[in-house]
Amino acid sequence: MLAKQLQISQDELKKNEDAVMDFQYAFLTQNLKRIGHLLSPKGTFFGKQSLTFAKGKIYALFHQNEHPERDFAHVSSKGFSNDHSPGQLVLEFRYPIFTQDNLMSYPEEDELFGEAPLKAYQEEVIRFALTVQKGKITSLRIPKKVIKSLQKFIHEN
Repeated sequence: MLAKQLQISQDELKKNEDAVMDFQYAFLTQNLKRIGHLLSPKGTFFGKQSLTFAKGKIYALFHQNEHPERDFAHVSSKGFSNDHSPGQLVLEFRYPIFTQDNLMSYPEEDELFGEAPLKAYQEEVIRFALTVQKGKITSLRIPKKVIKSLQKFIHEN
């Protein structure tokens, strides 16, 4: 019976994937209204905070370090949390500042997930661990530790 409860239908899986991609795009475009529609009204965000608090926190993250160059360059990737809630989906947003001297030497985005901000690019990194159910984001938090892949743990198990 528990196995049946843990199964997710293909339709719900598609809704959840769409919600994650929608959140990613809405965050990159700073569309707070769209993010508000993606967050579940009964969810818990950034601890045990409400939807209103979450939207305020996200708005503050949009404007915490404004620099004109950050609007033009960003890298977004997915991974997993490796802290008190291991395996939770994590979205990472990186905002480097490119100059003519450093533009071509920026590392591949696949190599960067989980790394500290690159000082040479005055990079800002924002990470969100999130839970999605029935096409809505039901929890959102800032993870302490992240990893790119769960393969190591899968092979060890």
